[in-house]
Amino acid sequence: MRRIVTVVLMLTVLFGSAQAWKPTKGEAKKITKGLISAIMSGDLKKSLDYFAPEYVSEQHDSFLEGRTEQFVMEFIGGVPVTKEGKQLDFITPKQKDIASMKIKDVVIIGETMYSVVEVTLKDGSKYTTDLNIAIIDGEMLRFWGAVG
Repeated sequence: MRRIVTVVLMLTVLFGSAQAWKPTKGEAKKITKGLISAIMSGDLKKSLDYFAPEYVSEQHDSFLEGRTEQFVMEFIGGVPVTKEGKQLDFITPKQKDIASMKIKDVVIIGETMYSVVEVTLKDGSKYTTDLNIAIIDGEMLRFWGAVG
């Protein structure tokens, strides 16, 4: 009987690990809302919780030497368009200049996932930016970007 229980447990573990977790758009929206909330509240240290730990370690801690606002704002930077429709150059906004942020879409194509977020600045200009999302340790979503 003991051997049967052991075999059943082993098969359960093997079957469970073979089932890759497939995150949903709802889960991606949830983490995006959390990041937006942290940014809009001015709690940029809290926003680091929504990024992949390796990305924070390499980019925020090492390369940017802990400059949190620069790290977060560069991640959400984009090309704004004025109210009149004129496209401006790529910008890295300051947190104090952001009027609002909202999710426009979540895109999942195979293993690639990102949230499309519209950022409205206090001067009335807007831009959309794609925020890359990674699956960390097979069980949670976190944001990541370029390093260096």
